[in-house]
Amino acid sequence: MEQVNSIVAELISKDYLVSTMNEAEENGEDDDDVLEQRENELFFSPEKGNVAFSSALDCWAFNLTIFARKLAQKFGMNPRAL
Repeated sequence: MEQVNSIVAELISKDYLVSTMNEAEENGEDDDDVLEQRENELFFSPEKGNVAFSSALDCWAFNLTIFARKLAQKFGMNPRAL
C-alpha cells in the first residue's frame, strides 16, 4: 500500500498538479494545501474502505467493513463501534 501511495504521489505532483496549481493561484490557495488535499482524496487507506485484503491461493478476501461486521456478529457487538 505504501508503494502504491508513493506512485500516486509522484503522479499527482508531476502531471495532475500542474493544472491544479494554476487554479490554486487564481483562487489564492496555497500549493501545499492543494497537494495535501489531492493526496488525501486519492491515497489508498483501509480506513477509507478502498483497500481489500485477499489471498488467491486460499480463496478469501475482505475489507475492514466486512471484517468488522463478521467480528461484531460473532461477539454480539456494534459493527460501527469496531
